[in-house]
Amino acid sequence: MCQPPCLNGGNCTSPNFCTCSNRYRGDTSIRFELCGFSKNSLPSTWHCNHTSAETVCDISCHPPGTPEADVDVQRYTCSIDGLWTPQLPPCVEVLNWCADPGNIEFGRRFASSSEFPLGSSISYECNDGYTMTGDPFSICQSNGQWSSQKPRCIPIDKITNRCPKPNAPKNSLIHVTFPDPNPLLTFISSKTLRLNLNADSSQDVSNLSEAVFPVGTRVQYKCKSHFYKLYGSEYQTCLSSLTWSGYQPACVPDCGKSDSPKTPFVVNGNATQVGQWPWMVGLAIKGSQLLCGGVLISETWVLTAAHCVTKRLSNAPIDSRNLLIFCGKHFRKLMQDDEYVQVKQIKQIIVHDEYDFVNFDSDIALIQLESAVELTTRVQPICLPTDITTRENVRDNKKELFLDGV
Repeated sequence: MCQPPCLNGGNCTSPNFCTCSNRYRGDTSIRFELCGFSKNSLPSTWHCNHTSAETVCDISCHPPGTPEADVDVQRYTCSIDGLWTPQLPPCVEVLNWCADPGNIEFGRRFASSSEFPLGSSISYECNDGYTMTGDPFSICQSNGQWSSQKPRCIPIDKITNRCPKPNAPKNSLIHVTFPDPNPLLTFISSKTLRLNLNADSSQDVSNLSEAVFPVGTRVQYKCKSHFYKLYGSEYQTCLSSLTWSGYQPACVPDCGKSDSPKTPFVVNGNATQVGQWPWMVGLAIKGSQLLCGGVLISETWVLTAAHCVTKRLSNAPIDSRNLLIFCGKHFRKLMQDDEYVQVKQIKQIIVHDEYDFVNFDSDIALIQLESAVELTTRVQPICLPTDITTRENVRDNKKELFLDGV
């Protein structure tokens, strides 16, 4: 006899144990949790075994023309909470084509052809003066459906409660998260870099313009590589005042760091490892060997000796068009340069106002490059002292000094 008694037609098969009907679960057959059955596009065979706790089904699919003996069998379990493990459906017809979704109003679409086989994609773009709600990209899936619905283009002037485009710093990436993941709150401008603002990825924002950022939008900034350091706010939020919270971020080139191991020095010095001093640059007359050395102090400026860039017995700079700057260089001979060496033209030469070419007093000059260097393990700026860097880098009672040159 079962106590409490079996419910819903359950049979007491042993003391305090109920054998439930197919539609009920639990020790007393009290729970009604029947797992849902999917509508399969392909024929299938089910062999199920019911217990008081779960239903176990061995399911085999039969694609047209496939002998039943050659079909693999998969086991699915319906637990007491009414869920299948693994998740159904087991037998779904794989479709090779998707229907043409059509164009969008006030916008245009980009597709490789007028037919859409499995895996093909469509991208959408709005006309000028309109912004997009929804996903600008859609992919044809194996179920014959597109991965997302067509987006809509709405006039920008009809969208209120939005912040202006974030002032993204140079050399940065941005990740934008909207307050509601609903696709209707994913806004893309017609003139922007086409990106899914709900996607979990960072994007280069150099081409972003006119994007719509409603109140509650959160922006995360990252520098594009570890050669830059982020200053300011990493996160900003669009406030109800229609302004961005926090402080304007900036990606500043990291300085004074070398990935190469430091080699022990001897009295007369020794050859360095490749990339050991990535801020060192070489100056050369065009068509000749290295003339002098210098040090990279930013992405576009080099510090060197004034006597290297002035005319003989004069403090007047030489013609900058005759000089080249070699960054990331290791060997003196130009023929030994590899693909990691960056060669830069010179925009201007600035000689110290008090440079004396007789006794070489104030023997300092600045060289501005025509274009910025690309920061790599071989090319990085040296640190210039500031109140912050002095506190971070100067160590008490430390008397080490490193000298390098060409």
